[in-house]
Amino acid sequence: MNIPLSIPDELDKLVNDTILVELSFFGPKQYPFGQKVVLKVKVNEGEQELNLYKAAINLTEAGLGTFDECVEALQKCSCDENAACEMLVEKNRN
Repeated sequence: MNIPLSIPDELDKLVNDTILVELSFFGPKQYPFGQKVVLKVKVNEGEQELNLYKAAINLTEAGLGTFDECVEALQKCSCDENAACEMLVEKNRN
């Protein structure tokens, strides 16, 4: 069984939001039958992840650290590029 789902754009995928999806079966006269199936859908990939890696590439090209260090800093700073930049600059001073 294939069930296409559309994920709302406002869902924050980086904080691992979950959405509840209720599914029902309908007979030929559009009356529901059987039990509802409730799914918890966790979204953890998408445009936000792409933005994370683009920001990490920018920070790496600026010479603030390795790619992995930049990704880690961005994750710790909730993808705030400025905060991650400050964190990496502080790390490089020590």
